[in-house]
Amino acid sequence: MRRFLKLLIDTPIDIGSAVKFKKGTPVVSHVGEVVSFIGVGERMKYEVYLLNKRCKHRTKSDGSYYRYTVLANKCKHVDINFKLRTSKSYEIGDVVRHGKFPGAKYGVVVGFVHPDGMLTKSYEEGYNGTDLICCVEIDKRTLTRKRLPGGLNFKRFTCTNKRLKICEVDLWDRKGPKVTP
Repeated sequence: MRRFLKLLIDTPIDIGSAVKFKKGTPVVSHVGEVVSFIGVGERMKYEVYLLNKRCKHRTKSDGSYYRYTVLANKCKHVDINFKLRTSKSYEIGDVVRHGKFPGAKYGVVVGFVHPDGMLTKSYEEGYNGTDLICCVEIDKRTLTRKRLPGGLNFKRFTCTNKRLKICEVDLWDRKGPKVTP
């Protein structure tokens, strides 16, 4: 997962600052929020809660946060207001476009299904590339869910990641909500 972040070199790291660091086997880059300092001097460490791409704290199944202890010299201060972008990593709640213009469908990701009906790991570990993506179809202009002719259920579609693209939503456009692919 690649992230493009703006580094803040001149500003010191405080509690509440966003930092980028590498940890784990294999070594993976993470983004987190500093919540406490441990020690002083060269061996000072930060206690960091991991953030997802929406800049929210990642939680485990029991409700606790993913937490790391990282050496201070291994962290880089980043601007959290800068665009945090990942490539081809779908999460529940993403607004997506399926197909090409003019017959494109817009939807919100609501789940993942393994093609063979087996249990999927995409909920815990992120989208793995083989699962099918379940979406609820939405209207591009109003962002409301579309309903079936009976009026009780929502329109759904399931697709692979081949013709699916993550969209950005601008809620503060002067003409109303704007979806940009």
